[in-house]
Amino acid sequence: MGEALKEKDILAQNLLFAFMRFNRSNWKQPKTEGRNPSEIVLLVTLIRGKETPEKHDPAVVGRMITDFQENGPTTKDQLEGLKISEISEIMRVKAPTITPVIQGLEEQGLVERRMDEADRRVMRITITEAGREAVRGVHRELISNMKEMIEYLGEEDSAQLAKLLTRVYEYKEQKRTSTDPHCKDRFSTKGSDHT
Repeated sequence: MGEALKEKDILAQNLLFAFMRFNRSNWKQPKTEGRNPSEIVLLVTLIRGKETPEKHDPAVVGRMITDFQENGPTTKDQLEGLKISEISEIMRVKAPTITPVIQGLEEQGLVERRMDEADRRVMRITITEAGREAVRGVHRELISNMKEMIEYLGEEDSAQLAKLLTRVYEYKEQKRTSTDPHCKDRFSTKGSDHT
């Protein structure tokens, strides 16, 4: 039993070290196509719209982004836009955190504010054609980077890595939702297979 515990401690230390090295690496590149990560996430959030169980499937999200790039806005969320409160809920940040990001994107002409037709007090944020083009460029660069990684790791290890990272995400989500009393019950991805 003591030997097994020691092995588990060593494994835990190895995992911790791997995550620490990962965090220190240049993984989170400061800019992609001249855009910082918060801008990219916000633009993609406007394309994805409100959370649904299927939006946890990378294939569904990939098709959504491709459809949006090719056909423009087609879903209700894309056509009407999202309220700042909806965006902040999806991104899991407070509204004051994303307001400057929205303002910056608006100044660049990538998003625009529109008055809600049902409630004139509510502003909705929609992505513009320039925003669509920005997402295209970012998507191309990110996919190119991932293809380089697949070349380096090989297809089998890349698929395994994607599966394991998805399981790590599911574990962290499950832990977060079970310990946060303010957290709504998010969609479970338990047992999902995203290979």
